[in-house]
Order: sequence, then C-alpha cells, then structure tokens
Amino acid sequence: MSTRELAYNIIDQMSDEQIEGLLMLLKGYFPQKNIPNNETLEAFDELDNNGGFVFSGTTEQLFNELAEE
Repeated sequence: MSTRELAYNIIDQMSDEQIEGLLMLLKGYFPQKNIPNNETLEAFDELDNNGGFVFSGTTEQLFNELAEE
C-alpha cells in the first residue's frame, strides 16, 4: 500500500471534527502563498509593457522625490 493510499484510509476513518483539526494543522504547516491583488497585477503588466516608473535610488531619495510632486 502506498503512502497516499494509507493517508486516504486514515482520513476515511476520521470524524468531521478530526478532519477539520487536520486541515487547520496543515494550513499552519503549509502557509498560503501571497497572491498579488489586482492593483499589483496591473502594475506588473504596466512594467512588462515598458510603462510605469522604475526608481533605482535609495528609499530616502524616493520619498524626497515623491514629496516634491
């Protein structure tokens, strides 16, 4: 019996509450990936199409430039 089949057999014998607990444990062990929101995806597209604004200075320089605008 493969490991996957053994896992399926164990899960089949668990109560709903036990399965919920297992899912909570697994979600903590395998954190969700950060998925960019629509605004971020649009910014990526803009940069991919040679648009947008690329800044290569320091953070302090960036904030100073933004404050001037």
